[in-house]
Amino acid sequence: MLENPKYDVALSFLQQDVNLALALASKLQDGLDVFFYPERQEEQGGTDGMTSMRSVFFEDSRLAVILYRDGWGKTRWTQVEEMAIKASCFDGEWRRLFVLKLDESKLPDWISPTHISYRLDQFGIDGAVGAIKMRVVDNKGAIKPMTPLKRAELQKDEDDYQQASRDAVSAAGEARVREKIAELMQELAVQCDEINASGSMHIGHGEHRDEWSYVLTNGCVSVGVYWRWQRTPTELGVVRVIEFDKKLRLPNDPPIVVHHRPPQQLRSIEYKPSLSRAREVGWKGGEMKVFLTSKGLAERCVIAFIELTNKKLPQDRGLRPSARRSWR
Repeated sequence: MLENPKYDVALSFLQQDVNLALALASKLQDGLDVFFYPERQEEQGGTDGMTSMRSVFFEDSRLAVILYRDGWGKTRWTQVEEMAIKASCFDGEWRRLFVLKLDESKLPDWISPTHISYRLDQFGIDGAVGAIKMRVVDNKGAIKPMTPLKRAELQKDEDDYQQASRDAVSAAGEARVREKIAELMQELAVQCDEINASGSMHIGHGEHRDEWSYVLTNGCVSVGVYWRWQRTPTELGVVRVIEFDKKLRLPNDPPIVVHHRPPQQLRSIEYKPSLSRAREVGWKGGEMKVFLTSKGLAERCVIAFIELTNKKLPQDRGLRPSARRSWR
C-alpha cells in the first residue's frame, strides 16, 4: 500500500473517451488529486514519456482507474499504462485497480476474476465518482476539504455543462437528436437480429419510418418504441416505450382486421434526450433516471419485450380504463 503518492487517482483511457475522462476528472477533483493526462502535459515535458507515464500508474497514484472498452491496452500509451498497472497488481495491489466498463467487451485475462468491474451504463458517472472515492478511502486516502478556488472552478464546469445541456435539447441540437433516434432504431434491429440468429427465441421486428416508431412482437404481445416531437424552449421530444397485450402491425404486414378489440396498453415508460457529463447525447428516463446511450436504451427495450412474453396478461374486463387509451 502506497503511503504518500503524488496522486489519489490516475485515469487511463482511449482517446475516443477523452470527454468522458474529462467529466470524471472534473468531478473527482472535488476532494482528490487526479492525474488526467491532457491537464498534466506540462508535468511530462522534458521527460521520457514512457518512463514518466509508467511511474504515474506504478508508484505515483493511490488508485488506477481504467475506462475500459475494446481497444484499451492496444494503443501505444495504453500499452505503457497497462504494463505499469499489471506490475502493481502482480505485487498484490489489486485494491489499487478500479475498472469502469464502457462496453460489453471481455476484460483482459490478467484482471483478477475476483475484481469487480463497474458498469457506467448501469450506475452513471455520479455513481462511479462515489465508488472511486470510496476505493481511495479504503486505500488509506482522504477526501480533501474544498477551497474557494476549487469551488469556483467546479462551478464554472457545472455552468458550462448546464448551458451545453440546454443547447442539446434546443433547436440548435436537433440534428444530433435526429442522429440518436436513427441510432436507437438501428440498435433495436441489430439486437433483435442477434437474438433471432441465436435461435433462443424469435422476435418479429421492424421500423415504421413514417411514424418514427419501431415494433417488437411475437404475435401475442408487443413493445412499441415511439419518438414524438414536442418542440419547446426546453425540450425537443420524447421516446415512449409502450407494452401491448396483442400483436402490433409490422412494416410489411397487411392491415390488421380487428375482430374484438385493438391492442391495449399495459405499461408506458418515457425517455427524453439528455446530455451526459462527457458531452454525449443520449437518453434519460425510466425508473433509475440514469443516462443511457442509444445502445443501452435499445437493450432495455428488448429486455422489456422478453420479460413481457413471460407475463400473465389481464383479461379484457380486468383492464383499467386508463390502460384502454391508445397513446398513438
